[in-house]
Amino acid sequence: MPLRPRKSFEKYDRTEVEGELEGFQFDYFYTGKREGKTYSNLIELVVVTFCIDANENLFYRYTIYYGEKKLWKEIILKQSQDFLRSIGISESFVQSTLRYFEVSSDKYLPAEKFEQKFFELNAKSKNTNI
Repeated sequence: MPLRPRKSFEKYDRTEVEGELEGFQFDYFYTGKREGKTYSNLIELVVVTFCIDANENLFYRYTIYYGEKKLWKEIILKQSQDFLRSIGISESFVQSTLRYFEVSSDKYLPAEKFEQKFFELNAKSKNTNI
C-alpha cells in the first residue's frame, strides 16, 4: 500500500505570497509512527510545510499520510514542491528553494513536541479561521 494522504488542510493569511522577490521563509516539520505489528512497514506520517512571506503572512499545509514507509522522504519533498506552487511561488523560486533540499531527521518531532510546534505556528496566523 503506497503512502497516500488520509487527511489534509491548509491555512493561508492571503491567497498567495506577497512580495516573492522580497523574500520568504520556508520550512517543515514532521512526526510519525509505525502502524500495526512491530515489524510492519505501514506508517502514519504527519507533515507540516509552511511559509512566511516578507509581510509576515503565514501559509501552511498539514497532511496525514498512511501507507508503506519506503517513500516517506519523497512524500515530504513532493508536498513541499506542491505547497510552494499552490501559494503562488514561481517555478524558478520553487526550484531554487528546494535545490539542496534533504529531509532531515532533525525536523522529526515526537508527537507532543509536534503538536506544540504546530499550535505555536498556528497562533502566528492573522487568519482566525480554523
